[in-house]
Amino acid sequence: MGECIIAKNKETGGIILGNYSLDNHNAIVSSVTGPPIDSKQTSNTFEIGIIGLNEIIDDNWNQGHYYIGDWHFHQNASPLPSMKYDIQMKRNIIDNLLKCSIPILLIIGG
Repeated sequence: MGECIIAKNKETGGIILGNYSLDNHNAIVSSVTGPPIDSKQTSNTFEIGIIGLNEIIDDNWNQGHYYIGDWHFHQNASPLPSMKYDIQMKRNIIDNLLKCSIPILLIIGG
């Protein structure tokens, strides 16, 4: 919630780290990041940057915590994903670069 307050009148977001239960029915969240410094934030858009994410993902991987999804804050809107996020999440599954077959997209509405 702190990142949402810091963002004030801009959208924000980050990644979610953790793992899934053995049956893949539960996600166990260990941490979330704020937006990387190269993220683009406006009052109605958010594009997550990449600076520092590889290091965060690698450090967590070594501790048994993996990328499990993204979070995003709509400060003055409903918590519904745009077509852009739907496409991005599907691309993450197909590309499998993040090795997450069931990514989470958490959207917080304001």
